[in-house]
Amino acid sequence: MDDLINQNLVHYGTNDGTAVVSTLRDYKTEPYSKMYDHMVEYDTLMPNTSAAVERVRRSYGKSEGKYKPYLE
Repeated sequence: MDDLINQNLVHYGTNDGTAVVSTLRDYKTEPYSKMYDHMVEYDTLMPNTSAAVERVRRSYGKSEGKYKPYLE
């Protein structure tokens, strides 16, 4: 997890309003607070899974190649 939170190349996120978001937001210790701050800074708290998938599709252009199986 340290590798993930100590980089800014991969912009990870989750659906907003979930227990995961509440946990990350409410725990004031690392790594939780740092993960939550990253998702707020890079606007990766998504309203739903469909919006998240669409964002990933746009970020990689067409959903061809190695990411296609995960985006179908």
